Amino acid sequence: MRAGKPQIIVPFFGDQHDHGARIVRLGLGLAIKLSVYDERRAAAALEMLIVGDCSRRAESFGDLIAEEEGVEAIAARAERWC
Repeated sequence: MRAGKPQIIVPFFGDQHDHGARIVRLGLGLAIKLSVYDERRAAAALEMLIVGDCSRRAESFGDLIAEEEGVEAIAARAERWC
């Protein structure tokens, strides 16, 4: 998401299903169930991402993330604990 590129998520374990659902809900990409993943579905998903507005949304979302100072905030908090 930080790269600002739309994603295709193929969840197969643990919380990956939740990550895929979040990507879809935010309009940043698509999720394909592993049980139905094949070349045809992957190609169709790529075409949807290229033609649709996922690219624009993903780029905007990437810009928002880049503006955050998350790493710096965590480092500052860790330094206060030491």
